Amino acid sequence: MCGPLYLPNVFTSGQVAPRRGAPFSGKYGCRLRFFPMRRRHTLAAMFSNYLAAALRHLVRSRFYAALSIAGLAVGICVVMLMLLVVRNETGYNRVVRGADQVYLAVSTLKPKQHPADYNTAVSHTLAPALKLRFPQIGAIARLDAHNVFLERGAVRARERIYWADPAFFEVMPLPVIAGDLRQALHRPDGIVLPRSVARKYFGRDDPLGATLQLDRDQTMTVTAIIEDLPTGATDLETGIFASGLLARSTLAGFDRTPVDPDSFLIDCTTYLRLAPGASIETIRAGMPPIAASQFARRPPGLEYEIALLRIDEAHLFPGLNPGGRTRVMTLAGIGVLTLLVAAINFVNLSTARASRRAREIAVRKTAGASRAALIVQFLGETLLYVLLATCMGVALTELLLPWVNSFLQTGAAFDYLSDPALLGWLALGIIVLTLCAGLYPAFVLTAFRPATVLKGVIAQVSGSNFARQTLVTLQFAVLIGMLVAAAVVYQQRSYALNDALRVATDQHVLVETQCTPEISSDIRKLPGVRSAGCSNECLISGNCFDNIRMVDGSLTAYGTASAEAGVLGSLGIEPIVGRLPDVTTTQVLINEQAVRRFGFSSAQDAIGKLIPDSSTRNPPREIVGVVPDFSMNSVEQPVGPMVYSTSVRGSNLLDVQLTGQHVPEVLAALDQLKPRFNPNDTLKRYFLNDRIQDLYQAMLRMAQAFSVMAIIAVALACLGLIGLSAAATDRRTKEIGIRKAMGAGDREIVGLLVWQFTKPVMKGR
Repeated sequence: MCGPLYLPNVFTSGQVAPRRGAPFSGKYGCRLRFFPMRRRHTLAAMFSNYLAAALRHLVRSRFYAALSIAGLAVGICVVMLMLLVVRNETGYNRVVRGADQVYLAVSTLKPKQHPADYNTAVSHTLAPALKLRFPQIGAIARLDAHNVFLERGAVRARERIYWADPAFFEVMPLPVIAGDLRQALHRPDGIVLPRSVARKYFGRDDPLGATLQLDRDQTMTVTAIIEDLPTGATDLETGIFASGLLARSTLAGFDRTPVDPDSFLIDCTTYLRLAPGASIETIRAGMPPIAASQFARRPPGLEYEIALLRIDEAHLFPGLNPGGRTRVMTLAGIGVLTLLVAAINFVNLSTARASRRAREIAVRKTAGASRAALIVQFLGETLLYVLLATCMGVALTELLLPWVNSFLQTGAAFDYLSDPALLGWLALGIIVLTLCAGLYPAFVLTAFRPATVLKGVIAQVSGSNFARQTLVTLQFAVLIGMLVAAAVVYQQRSYALNDALRVATDQHVLVETQCTPEISSDIRKLPGVRSAGCSNECLISGNCFDNIRMVDGSLTAYGTASAEAGVLGSLGIEPIVGRLPDVTTTQVLINEQAVRRFGFSSAQDAIGKLIPDSSTRNPPREIVGVVPDFSMNSVEQPVGPMVYSTSVRGSNLLDVQLTGQHVPEVLAALDQLKPRFNPNDTLKRYFLNDRIQDLYQAMLRMAQAFSVMAIIAVALACLGLIGLSAAATDRRTKEIGIRKAMGAGDREIVGLLVWQFTKPVMKGR
């Protein structure tokens, strides 16, 4: 049957297409006329053919397609989870509108030859001083956290609230549900609640004008309702804000108390917002004289600075969160490496089965398809695989993200439908992954020569086997590196919790209180208590220090802590030289770092020497013993020189060591002694073990994350090897048959195939 035929332009570059309507001879001797299709029809037909070929190949190679898509989906899921966590950690406090214009004032104490101490608290006098000095500040406000009881009807609970200056919401505008935030704290009894707290006490979202009791004797009026603050994404914990104008608030108390010029207080948090068009550098340049006036009579050898940190960068500031940025970047690296393993699997499986598509490629080339068109076709197939894997990866991410947030204690969110930036990054990632995973297989697949293939001789593309072995080697090198890193992190955690601590933390309860020897004596009489003693918080935090003038006249700093005589012994701290001090204020212990810092030739040489007291009113103190270096802070903070005294003056911590029996009864008895500690507040107590675990929680989570990701990567690599071995067995069917015909047994055949895949793995070491 002959007639007019519409044909696409399939002529190669060496052929000349006939003019439109020109006759030419077709099959069966028919005289046909050439009517080329319109370009848009040609493109549509081309893409439909590409899609049909990709779907046919996917259905025909279901096993290998499932391995490739599943591997990519897991890799995409892991990298998305890790990058969402990184995005959350690097975007802390982004819930605040215009967070890039809001800054946090941070106190920095720098003793000479001693680690600097960073604190988010500053003096309450800083805010008015900055507002008066710098017109570049649009608004400034103070914040002070406090634990109170809130009550309405039958609902009564202990809550953590923030006493805030009236201008706080001008500095930190938060998402509001009801009320006027800018005026909410201008009345002394005003209180702002998040949605969940409003529902807890009032059962609805907008109880504006309703009242509730604070500590049973103060009526507070709800002036605004804000959205719940995201967990793990802001430094503001509860979102309950009360007016600092109230006479009983801590901010009002600070303002009423005269400032002692000889004292140095850091008692509240201060935030500032820049005025439109203002530069933070102008304010930073003027901060040194402000800091000097805040601590005018500081001891010699001590520097005090005030740093201004943007609130979305403060969370990962090394002084406030040592090692935080490294941990976050490590998580991102783990995700990228896992995706790399999955992409290598895809490349290897695509190239290993290249010979299966040799005839298809030869026929297409013979029909006039150029190599560039074939490369586009195979990239399109890769894009189809990546899109399917991305859909699966997105579903897995939505399923697993709540678990990851709970495990890593973050507030990462995956709102890709309402976040154009996230969608844009996802689209860019799909394109990059398609190019990285598809370009090399596309070049390998299109390198076959049609004449050779159609003659029945299908040869391996030059260099493809070597490249595949190289990729397998790289893959297992990455895996081994991840496993080694996981082992190192685990060993670091084990060292930090056991060897580096050097403190017996078991069965120790710490009670924050104004402690006296009489109180500790009464606690020791309780059944189930092995020992009890007063100390100051410096024993736990290690943030107290003093200066000593050396023989050459220079000043050096050392850490200080005080505790009753039995406290160090109950913690398992025994002198390596000398003895524990008597119950006196003139005898002290020092640690090994102090021996070196003070210039003693040995620990024994330090015994009997005197340390001048920082106050000239007190006599020098005698060194009677040297203890090992120990710290109850994170191992990331180095242990400095320490001096331990037995003075209980100003003690604010009670250490209670339990026998392990009658623990509930002991804790209940401690709670019943609450009026002796602080009648106006609840007793705050915690186990020392819990505090240590909290310190190393980030390290523990990192070790566990490393382990999980390494296991996932190993599983992906093993799936890739399964696919490669299946493809190799399929490709070498004739060879295996000949070997069996020549007498080779199953064991020899299996050994041959196993050795083929063992060599690149061994190179990966």
